[in-house]
Amino acid sequence: TLFEKQVENVDDATLEDAKTFYDENPDNFQTPEQVTASHILLSTSDESQEDVEKEIKKIRASIISGDTSFAEAATEHSTCPSSTNGGSLGTFGKGQMVPEFEIAAFTQEIGEVGDIIKTQFGYHIIQVSEHIEEGTISFEEAQVQIVDFLTNQKKQQVISSYIEELRNKATIEDISL
Repeated sequence: TLFEKQVENVDDATLEDAKTFYDENPDNFQTPEQVTASHILLSTSDESQEDVEKEIKKIRASIISGDTSFAEAATEHSTCPSSTNGGSLGTFGKGQMVPEFEIAAFTQEIGEVGDIIKTQFGYHIIQVSEHIEEGTISFEEAQVQIVDFLTNQKKQQVISSYIEELRNKATIEDISL
């Protein structure tokens, strides 16, 4: 295409370019603390809180005793849309969940069937499968993406210059009647 011809002579960024970018932009390579978790939610909107609390205690006891797995219990009982996925909420960082839920998820042990917690949505049981500490992505992990990013950035600059050059050469006439 026209644009590919414009960038065919643009050299790829080097590892040295990538290392310089990495060293000069440390904030770009910070990872926040995160957890991967599943939950079972019993909403209190349709039933009395007392009945819901009794039900969630029975579900938790069934999981702890080994009568059912966490995922099976979530699929069968949870009122959250995540129930179709075994209760999985995926990976999330701080500030993405309501405070009571967040505190529980970020403080419990991996694999533990958490205590029952109450939020504005109802009663929850949480199980954390992974806890990722805050940290920095190493240069080795990031180097391929940085090289790709810098190479694409160089190509974009060439394309922008080409478009500007075409614009400057263009003659625009008003041909309206």
